[in-house]
Amino acid sequence: PSQSSPPGWRAARTAESALAVRRQLRRWAALSDRLDIPTRGPAAVELITARLSEMRVVQRARPDQVEILGWLDLSLDDAPALVVNGLNHPFVPEAVTGNVLLPAAVRTRLMGLENDRRYARDLYAMRLMLSTRKEVRFVVGRNSADGSPTPPSRLLAAAAPLDVARRIRQLLGQPRPHVAVIHEWDAGPDATEIAIPRIDQRDLPQALSVTAFRDYLACPYRFYLRHRLKLRPLDDATSELAANQFGDLVHGAVERFGLSSDRHEVDPSRIEQRLIEQLHEFASEHYGEEASVAVRLQIAQAEKRLRFVAERQAERIAAGWVIHAVEAQVNERPVDDRGRPKPPAGINVDGRFMGLRGRFDRIDHHPKTGRWAILDYKTHGHRPEKKHLKSTAEGEQWVDLQLPLYRLMVPFLGIEADPSEVELGYFNVSEKPSETRINIASFAAAQMAVADELVRDCIRGIWAGQFEPTSDRIPFDDYAMILQTGVTQRLLDTDDGELETEDRS
Repeated sequence: PSQSSPPGWRAARTAESALAVRRQLRRWAALSDRLDIPTRGPAAVELITARLSEMRVVQRARPDQVEILGWLDLSLDDAPALVVNGLNHPFVPEAVTGNVLLPAAVRTRLMGLENDRRYARDLYAMRLMLSTRKEVRFVVGRNSADGSPTPPSRLLAAAAPLDVARRIRQLLGQPRPHVAVIHEWDAGPDATEIAIPRIDQRDLPQALSVTAFRDYLACPYRFYLRHRLKLRPLDDATSELAANQFGDLVHGAVERFGLSSDRHEVDPSRIEQRLIEQLHEFASEHYGEEASVAVRLQIAQAEKRLRFVAERQAERIAAGWVIHAVEAQVNERPVDDRGRPKPPAGINVDGRFMGLRGRFDRIDHHPKTGRWAILDYKTHGHRPEKKHLKSTAEGEQWVDLQLPLYRLMVPFLGIEADPSEVELGYFNVSEKPSETRINIASFAAAQMAVADELVRDCIRGIWAGQFEPTSDRIPFDDYAMILQTGVTQRLLDTDDGELETEDRS
C-alpha cells in the first residue's frame, strides 16, 4: 500500500476476505451428503486451508493505480500502453515436458494444449499486443532472485534474421539504454532511503558455536542477526519439510540408533530394520500420526537413504570400528557426572578467552589400533573439502571451519590422542548408494594452519565489532528484507539488472 491508500483499507480488505471465505464454506456445506468422505481433522483442515489459499479477492481499481494483468489477458486489454514484465524462458511460452497419465503423443492426438500449440498461442498474443497499441515495452530479466541467469523468451527469436541479431545485440549490449519516464515514480531517487538497522556493538558474545564461524565468514551482519539477536524466519504455511528439517529427520534416526543397544550390530538387514523403526518413531513424535502427504513422501525418501546407511554401517563395524559416543557436546560451562565444573572449552586469542560450543554427531573408536574419528552426518554426497574450501582467483579460501574447529575441541572430548591424528570427516547419507559413505577429510597441515588462524581472525573481528554486511550474494537468504537485497533493491543499485526494449517489428 502507498501513502495515498484510503483510510480503513486494511479493515475493508479483511472484511472482504472474511466474506469470501464464508461464501466458499457455505458452498461446500451445500454439497450433497453423498459426496462426503469421512476423514480425520488434520487432513480436513489441510484440505480446507489449501483450497482457501487459492481464492482471490479482487477490488475495484482506482484511477491512480496501475492495473496488473496476466499474460493471456494483456492482449485483450484496451490500454493504450503496456509494460510486459518477465518475458523470459520458461514462463513465456510455458513448456510442458511430461504428464503422469498421458504421454505427449497421446495428448497431441487428443488435441491437448501441447508445446507447439502454446507457442503459437503466445506468439499470436504477442503480435496482437504490438499491433493494437502505441506503446509496448518488454522487460527481459537477466537474473532471477537467487542470482542465477534467466534466458530470454524464445518469442524474441520469432522474427527475420536481422531483427533477431539486433535483439540479441540489444540484450547483450552495454550500457543500459535510456528508459523513458512511464510514471511519476520512475523519476524518483536512484537508491532506497530506508536505512539498514545499525548493530549495537556493546553486546558481544562470550562463546561461539561451530556454525557461528561459518555464518560470520559468509556475512558478519547476518551473523549478528542470527546469533546475537536470535532472529529466525517463521513460516507456518509450508506443507513439506525444508532441507534442514529433512536433515533433522535423518539425524534423528541415526542418532537414536547410535544410542541403542543395536549400535554394535553387524547384520545389515537388522541395522536397516532398527534404523527405519527409529525414523518412524522420530517422525511420529515431531510431525504426528497424520502428517501431510508431502511429509509422508519425504519419510519414504529417508527410508531409502537409511537402507544405504545400513550397508555402510555394517561395513564399518566389520572393519573393527565401534560407536564411542553420539551427540557429544562441549561448551564454555561444562560439568562432570557429579555436577562439578570442568575446564571450559575455548580458545585464547591475544590474551583473551573465547568460549566454544559444539555438538558432535558421532565419535568412532577403533580399539585394536587406538584410532579415533569424528564424523558429521550430512544429507548430501559431497566430500568435506568441497564444503570447506572454495577456489578463488587468489587461491583456495575457507568458507566453513567446522572440521578445523572440531580438531580444536578434541582435548575437551576426553579423547586420549593427539588432535592432529584424530580423523575428521562426513558420514554422507545421500540419495545415491555410491555417494552414501564415510568420507574422511584430507586437509594438509598448511591448510589446517590457515584455518586455525582464520578462526582467530573471526574472533578478533567479533571483538572489534566488525559486523558490516557483505556485498556478495547470499543464497537462501533469511534476511533479504532487512538488508534490502531482493530484486527491487538490485534494480535500484545497478543499471544492468534488467533490460527494457521497445519493439514494434
